[in-house]
Amino acid sequence: MNQLTKSQLVGAWRLVSFESRDERGEIRYPLGRNAIGQISYGAEGRMSAILVRPDRLPFASGDMRRGTDTEVRSAFEGFIGYFGNYSVDAAEGTVIHHAEGASFPNWMGGDQVRFCKLEGTRLILSTPPFLYDGQINRSVLIWERCE
Repeated sequence: MNQLTKSQLVGAWRLVSFESRDERGEIRYPLGRNAIGQISYGAEGRMSAILVRPDRLPFASGDMRRGTDTEVRSAFEGFIGYFGNYSVDAAEGTVIHHAEGASFPNWMGGDQVRFCKLEGTRLILSTPPFLYDGQINRSVLIWERCE
């Protein structure tokens, strides 16, 4: 088995699928079945990830600071974004995203560990257990290298 290296991750990756499974085995799609996104890894050790639910409610006012409570909630719950440095733990088969900034404030200044597997042009990232909507979940995100 080949060990994971930083150079294998470098580049931009397009989101193919994002699903979570809770303790009961129920599958959820946190950003819908048609979620879109991109994760980028730089050779210098920087990364960024953006995941979006494409059917979020537009703000009727056209002003990003004047959304209704429903519009703002849809915008927040339909978006995950963060950036920072990253490192690879080849022995564990993980990539660690050291989040400097994040749409979810609790992630800022912390590490987001992802189990990492490469299959051809696809990158499969999976999470350790985490709390989501009151349930313990694990997520699997499949990315395809951008050409």
